[in-house]
Formats: sequence, C-alpha cells, structure tokens
Amino acid sequence: MHFEPLATEATIDMAQFNPLDPNSLVAPQGKIAFSAQVEYENHEIFVVNADGSNLVRLTNQEGFDNDPVWSPDGSKIAFVSTRFGNWDICIMNADGSNVIRMTDHSANDFHPSWSRDGQKLVFQSNRDTQNIKYRDARDEFDIYQLYIVNIDGSDVQRLTQNPYTNDWNPAWLPDGKHIVFSSQADFDAFRIEIIEPDGSNRKVLASDKIFGCNQPAWSPDGKQIAFMEISSKARNAVPNLLMMDSHGSNIHPISKLLTPGTSPSWSADGKHIAFDSSDYDGKKYTIYIMNTDGTGVTSLVNIPYGSRSASWSPQ
Repeated sequence: MHFEPLATEATIDMAQFNPLDPNSLVAPQGKIAFSAQVEYENHEIFVVNADGSNLVRLTNQEGFDNDPVWSPDGSKIAFVSTRFGNWDICIMNADGSNVIRMTDHSANDFHPSWSRDGQKLVFQSNRDTQNIKYRDARDEFDIYQLYIVNIDGSDVQRLTQNPYTNDWNPAWLPDGKHIVFSSQADFDAFRIEIIEPDGSNRKVLASDKIFGCNQPAWSPDGKQIAFMEISSKARNAVPNLLMMDSHGSNIHPISKLLTPGTSPSWSADGKHIAFDSSDYDGKKYTIYIMNTDGTGVTSLVNIPYGSRSASWSPQ
C-alpha cells in the first residue's frame, strides 16, 4: 500500500500545526502508565489518571525501566528493564509489586505486547542476530526479530525468520489473530507489516520509499491502526501521527505537530490517543493526549527530565 508523504516542516505553514488546546479535549478516562527520567541514568515507571491527577511511581531501582504495557485485564504491567544487566522483559502487578523477570538472555529484549488472553507476549530481540557478520552497515547497529513467549518465560518461539529485515514494535490485534509491526528490509524505510501468531501470512500494510512507517498501535476495536511517519532521507523532517484502516487503506494524518509525535497508544474507548512529543528545543519528551481527530492536544504530566512510552489502561 503506497501513500503520499506529508510535507516536511520546511513546507508546512506553521498555522496548520495543532496548538495546545485542552479546552477541546473530550474528558479522557482510565489510567496511563509511562516511563520517566528521574535522574541522568535512571528511568522509572509511573502511572497517572488520564486527567493528569494522582501521579504514582511504580518502580524504584538503579538503571532503566521503560516501555510499560498493560495486560488485557489491567492487573499487570509488562516492561523492559536493565536491573538485571542487559535489557530484559519483566512483569509486575499494576501497583508495582511482585516484579518478575520474564526473559533471561544475554541479548536485548524490547517492546512487549500482550496476547488477548494475557498468557503470551510478543517482543523484539536481537538474540539470534547479534553474532551474524553482515559485512555491511548492519554490523554497526542491532538487527531485531520478533518472538513470542509465555508469561512464565517458557517456550520462546521466533516469529519472524529473515535476519536481513529489522522487525520492531510489535502490537497484538485485540482479537488475537494478527500482530502488526514495523519492518525495515535491507536499508529501505520502515514499513508497516502484519503477521499471524504462528508466523504465517506476513503481509505489507503500508510503505513509502521516502517516508518510513513505524510504531503501529491497534485501536481497541481492531478496525484502525495509528502509527508514526518519519522521513529516513529528508533533513529536518518532523515525525507525525497517522491513522489507517486495519487493511491498510484510508491513510490520513491525525496530527501536524511542530515537534515530533511518536509512540501512539489508544484509550480503551477508542476516543483518545496518548503520544510522546519533544518540547520546541528538542531536548525533553513529554506525554500528551488528544482526541483521535487530532484536536484537544494536552500535556499530561510535567516531569523535570521528561517522560515517554505511554500505555493506556484497558479499563
């Protein structure tokens, strides 16, 4: 599926960008978990009500805790952590108690997403690609593939099998039948693809030779996918948030922000999207929420060092 790229910041009239307009935000419900930088080399997981009230810190340890994601029943949160050395996936209760290390590997594991029944996670890892000698620019950075694991850490299964593609940011469809993710073949721009949990029927949903498609997020009803678009070639391009139908059609922007819009997460009722955006000097990322039509852009929290990776609770 090909779509026309949005204009870059050099060609968009500044008046087209959505200003902060909290008065037009339809009252959001639920809770939002996110990662915040509390010190230079320390990130922790927090949770806050969707109206910005009742901020609670869930983790407190040295190192980095990132990428929180709620279980389907809202009782647990999966996240990634360096507390055991390298990046591993952990699970804790929604109140921050009973942290369990779920993956234990010398490679790095990132971006968990829960299956519908809450019994499995899909995630990205470089565990089978970290020692490959590509003899090209791939040797300078990590190549990731997708894996599925039971929540007790057993039966790790490799989902994507091509070591020459970089597969990132998996997200399980609410009906449990498909997983959407972003993929980079060779050195092309990232595209949005879909695959079944047994590794079959891998298909491309959205791609563009200049503008990359990344960080897909299913809507709660499974009918739409929000994602980030960013040029891999044009200088000073601003990442913006787009939306498409689940089959890859009807691609359209839902934000035209002066600063980057990344990492979308839907509210349980499908009426709002949380996302990250940097401030205007590009040095601090903050969690924002908005209506799904792009109106009502509102800052959620004000953490001194910044906050990222919002995940909206399922209730």
